Amino acid sequence: MRMTLGGMLLLLLLLLLLFLLLLRLLSTMVVVAKVKAVAAFVAEVDVAVVMPSSVPIGVGVVDHDALS
Repeated sequence: MRMTLGGMLLLLLLLLLLFLLLLRLLSTMVVVAKVKAVAAFVAEVDVAVVMPSSVPIGVGVVDHDALS
């Protein structure tokens, strides 16, 4: 089957459009993943601020002066 010049140009145009569409989808997915990662980090920071560790500072520290 022979393809005319117009047919080849149309095929190339369709392939280019498909490539651009895939590029746009991939970049959108990357942006969404980055936004989700930032949101998860912010949520962790909020939890750490609201509920600080219940272990008081200094617990488990050995007082060397008291031992001597």
